[in-house]
Amino acid sequence: MAFLLRGYRNVSKRLPVTVAFATCFVKGGAADIFAQTVVEGREFSFRAEENSSKEKVNLVRSLAFATFSGGYTGSAQHYVYNVFMAQLFGKARSVTTALKMSLADVLVHAPFFYVPCYYAFEYLVLKGKVKQFLSVCSIV
Repeated sequence: MAFLLRGYRNVSKRLPVTVAFATCFVKGGAADIFAQTVVEGREFSFRAEENSSKEKVNLVRSLAFATFSGGYTGSAQHYVYNVFMAQLFGKARSVTTALKMSLADVLVHAPFFYVPCYYAFEYLVLKGKVKQFLSVCSIV
């Protein structure tokens, strides 16, 4: 196990954005499949079983969530946290720096960047409802 973790760390140092995308892609897809099977009670199966009364897991939705997770929480947030915030607040590993970064995340990044990007993704990609998205944004 230690060998795998060392390998992951080494590749992550060489290709941070790629590894962040891949890691968050897998986590996002797995989280959506978990939500669909455990929370929504859908059935996960690759076979088309006609006898089952349960709704099947929507793999297109899982792929969409995996892509959003990889793209935003993996790649984009790599730059937000590891590049931009480090330039803004410094790279010091102190409680003060951590608090500044956390406050910037909670008060600026999440409400003004992450949440709007997620809702844009949800309305445009998952639902395909451009007018509803624009009305939520108060653009129309």
